[in-house]
Amino acid sequence: TGRHGASGRLIAVVDSDNDALDALDALSSSTAVRRRRLDTVRHVRGS
Repeated sequence: TGRHGASGRLIAVVDSDNDALDALDALSSSTAVRRRRLDTVRHVRGS
């Protein structure tokens, strides 16, 4: 949860800056996509 609190603090800091928020959103979505791709690769190798 420490990491979650840190990102919450970061969002609070940039809350007034929409561009920064958009950048954060793009960053977290690309991270989620990368993670999903890794899971798919792992699944294919497993079977």
